[in-house]
Parts: sequence; structure tokens; C-alpha cells
Amino acid sequence: MAKLVGKAYNPVNGATEEIWEGFSWPCLLLDFIWFIYKGMWGWGVISLILAVATVGFSWVVFPFFANSLFANSLLKQGYLNEEQWKERQQARTRAASPTSTQNRADTSVADELSKLARLKEQGFLTADEFDRQKSKLLS
Repeated sequence: MAKLVGKAYNPVNGATEEIWEGFSWPCLLLDFIWFIYKGMWGWGVISLILAVATVGFSWVVFPFFANSLFANSLLKQGYLNEEQWKERQQARTRAASPTSTQNRADTSVADELSKLARLKEQGFLTADEFDRQKSKLLS
């Protein structure tokens, strides 16, 4: 039986995908169609070929590791695990929070802009968020 072990977050739009561990009943019922629905075209083709070659026996085998294949596929696509997502949200919160006048005096605008640029390069800020923070600093 499968159990929910976490979520994966799309870094661009924040959409979530559930990460399951264990036997996949949907994969057992749908086989290669499940892989294609999940966006894993390569595994869908492999599953179809093996189903034909083994006269359907692979339909019983694939569900045992289909969930881990899907989790790995999401991570390869750039999805963030829960820990990475929380770090990103905290970085966004820190970047969006107003700095105190003492901190503003201690650091120059150029330093703040370079910090924002690093956050954007690391994927913690989108281009729009970077532009908003940059305009706040320059005003």
C-alpha cells in the first residue's frame, strides 16, 4: 500500500505534487497510460514495450517502483522538496521585509543589490520580485 511521504513544489508557480512511497494502484490499473499522464513519456514507452514483450507481466512489476520513478522525475525537472521550498520562502520573506535604518546605514545600496542578484541567480526570487525589490532599494 502506498503512503504519502511529502510534496514537491514547482519553483516557478508553486504548484504542488504529492510524493507517494510504495505500491501504486493507479499504475497497476493504467500501466503505461499512468506514466504518460504523469509526464514520464520515456517510462511510458518502456512500459508499453515491456507489456507487449512480456504479455502483460510487466504490468504487475512496474507498480512496485512507479512512485519512486515519479519522485525522481519531479526532482530532475527542478521541483523543490519541502525543505528547499521552506528555505526559499524564508529567503523571500527576508528579502521582502523592510530593513531597519541602522542596517540600511551599515550596508550600501550596491551591497543590497548584489544580495538580491544572488538570490535571483539561486532561484529564490523571480525576475518580477527582483525588480520590485530593486525599485524599493533605489527609491
